Amino acid sequence: MDEHAAQPGASLPAIEFDRVSHRYEGAAAPTLEGITLRVEPGERLGILGPNGAGKTTLVRIALGLLCPTGGSVRIFGKPPAEARQARWIGYVPQRTAAELAFPLRVRQVVAMPTAIGCKPWQRPGASAQEAISQALALTGCEGFADLP
Repeated sequence: MDEHAAQPGASLPAIEFDRVSHRYEGAAAPTLEGITLRVEPGERLGILGPNGAGKTTLVRIALGLLCPTGGSVRIFGKPPAEARQARWIGYVPQRTAAELAFPLRVRQVVAMPTAIGCKPWQRPGASAQEAISQALALTGCEGFADLP
């Protein structure tokens, strides 16, 4: 079997909602109603709106964490649960039950990608430290580096 055959295809939309609706049980009105959208591979989408407008519901439906009460959703032509299982999509939740050692300093957050593959006792090397400093400088955050 061709290992690339199961990969998301460029000819399919990355995300496709067709008349998607959702109503939470007991709610007087639907949270989402008749949402149709198409996001092509490589496109970016911002979801803006006031609290309670349905932004999180829309994302949870796209991830397959919530089922629409009407309409259909496809991620690269597949149902969201299949796309998530194939690791074509994923997410980092807003809140977790994990107890983390916060607050982290800005520099520590910027350094996180440099720690991928390192052992817990290892520290980023000189080239990683330089990359961290450059990232802080490029974003104008040098003055915030040691703040939580």
